[in-house]
Amino acid sequence: MSDISPWLASIFISKLLLYITFAMSVGGVSAALMIQQYQFKKTPFLSYALTGVVLGLVFSSIDFLLQVGSFAESGFSGMWDKMYMEILWQSGVGITYKLRLAGGFGLLVLLIAIRFKSVLTKPVAYTYLAVSLLIAASFTWIGHTAEQATWVRSALVLHIFIAMWWVGFLYPLRVCCQALTGDELKKLMHEFGKQASYLVALLLVAGVAISYVLEGSFTTLFTSTHGNILLVKLGAVAAILAIAAYHKLRLVPSLTNHQSALALQRSISIEMGIALLILIITAALSTLAGPSHI
Repeated sequence: MSDISPWLASIFISKLLLYITFAMSVGGVSAALMIQQYQFKKTPFLSYALTGVVLGLVFSSIDFLLQVGSFAESGFSGMWDKMYMEILWQSGVGITYKLRLAGGFGLLVLLIAIRFKSVLTKPVAYTYLAVSLLIAASFTWIGHTAEQATWVRSALVLHIFIAMWWVGFLYPLRVCCQALTGDELKKLMHEFGKQASYLVALLLVAGVAISYVLEGSFTTLFTSTHGNILLVKLGAVAAILAIAAYHKLRLVPSLTNHQSALALQRSISIEMGIALLILIITAALSTLAGPSHI
């Protein structure tokens, strides 16, 4: 990590922004599907999801141009080098960009449909899942897992989708701490917790399996730069799981008044901060520090 070029640093930033906007897209649509039954005059969090989708499309294009520029190595103008643009368009970088465009525009159409449809149906939910997985799959065509076995890449798709769903749902939950009554908030948190309990279990299993394949041995967690950074990420994940358990066991059962809702809101804000740290670490792992044995 000592020789980080401006191109690599820029790609790291674009990867982080892509994670954030993907989380907003996935979490926002999921929140709209789950929270529509409560006291909102309109389907909630569509603007939040729409912002994520639009910015995701913008940052996907910027990321592709940054990849072109890093290959051209001819300064800022290299981002528009036609030869390298054509080469990368046919490579894994191009496939990644195409998948993100397809998934992003798919979510955009879905949000328009949700905006003009008062009742959200199962086909909408299935379409949301399909296009979200499409975007998640885009992260498997470049980076450390691009040449891995199909099951590893499939596990990564699942891991990314669930992580982005969880991270992106935190802001809507924070808003609901003020927008819903105590009983409504308790019901929402129970419903979210029920879904999260299954999905997070899959997230952890997939994450451990992917980490083992990339590291080659758990001993490299302590002997390589990539492993050391991964250990920091594991610590952050443990912290966010502890906060989630605190919500489930302590804060949610005690939701009886405005003060208890504020306590939950503050705790979710802390969870959002740790989630951002996890995304930063993940972006670093995928761009700045490669596994020692690959």
